[in-house]
Amino acid sequence: MGPLALAIVAMFGALIASRITRERSLRLLTSEQKVALVDSFSGSRVLYLVVALGVVALYILALALRVPARAAYVYALIVPWLGVLAWSHVAVARRLRRLQMPQAYIRTFHRARFMVYGGLGVFLIVFITTRGAFE
Repeated sequence: MGPLALAIVAMFGALIASRITRERSLRLLTSEQKVALVDSFSGSRVLYLVVALGVVALYILALALRVPARAAYVYALIVPWLGVLAWSHVAVARRLRRLQMPQAYIRTFHRARFMVYGGLGVFLIVFITTRGAFE
């Protein structure tokens, strides 16, 4: 298995570990807190979908305009996604504090997000530094 395949495994492994961590952290909440959590974030799902589609559309537009693949990937896909991740992390953390969720749950949220960031970081470093990844 080559480095790129291992990086993909690491990225998806981190995503799975993060998801398991988040699911287990729900045990820290009361039934009322779980309902408040779901209600509070139900409208955000549509916003995240619109933002995600916008980033993908930007990438497709860059490719249609014949922007070199490396530049299109980095500037039209990676940079916006990193911006979305950072923005959503801050927005979700603020909302969790506003909802007065237990500190243990908020810490677990941060831990799960950092797992995702680590997996993505490994993948991006390997992908960008691998020769032929953009050809």
